[in-house]
Amino acid sequence: ARQAGLSNERSNELQSTASTRSQLYQIKRVEALSKAKGVLQELDIVVSINGKLVRTLEDFDAQFTNPTLEIVVLRDSQEHTLQVETTESKQEVGKVVCWAGALFHAPHKTVLQQSTTVPSGVYCADVVLSSYSYENGMVEGHWVTHVNDVATPDIDSFERAVNACQDNEYVRVKIISSKAKPNVLTIKMCYHYWPTRTLVKDQESAEGWRYI
Repeated sequence: ARQAGLSNERSNELQSTASTRSQLYQIKRVEALSKAKGVLQELDIVVSINGKLVRTLEDFDAQFTNPTLEIVVLRDSQEHTLQVETTESKQEVGKVVCWAGALFHAPHKTVLQQSTTVPSGVYCADVVLSSYSYENGMVEGHWVTHVNDVATPDIDSFERAVNACQDNEYVRVKIISSKAKPNVLTIKMCYHYWPTRTLVKDQESAEGWRYI
């Protein structure tokens, strides 16, 4: 930490208040769409939260009970005091669209934690082997931005766009890969083998989901 610019005063403070060996924590990635995005940065070293020095993972528990945190980070050899709003952790996926042999839904928390950008609100979660989606290049991790030149910024607009597709039609799908590379796929509709269906979360259903 001293090589990163931690002052001798701060280092001594950490050592004097620690009953066991202290360690500092560095930010590896900031969750996309979180309120911390654009405030915290990758490689920031967290020094304190709400005035308390961070020495163990338990010191991060303040995020669960405070709407805003005052976080001191070490960045570019300088300490910066930041006001960071916390983001409620909740189940984002309430609708899944099954289309052309692939499953699409809004990006869930794990995806947001692993992504630096979110090019669309439509994420391909799975593709059935031998389906037309699979044979024409759709893979898990693709983001869908357009269907037949209709923008699909969220799962509802995607659902409307794919429901407008006709059987045996060749559909143009604009995607962004997990490596942020754009592409256009052409996928043939075959409703006999790969019908379009929508699953929604339903607490009253025995399985917790139902088709609409």
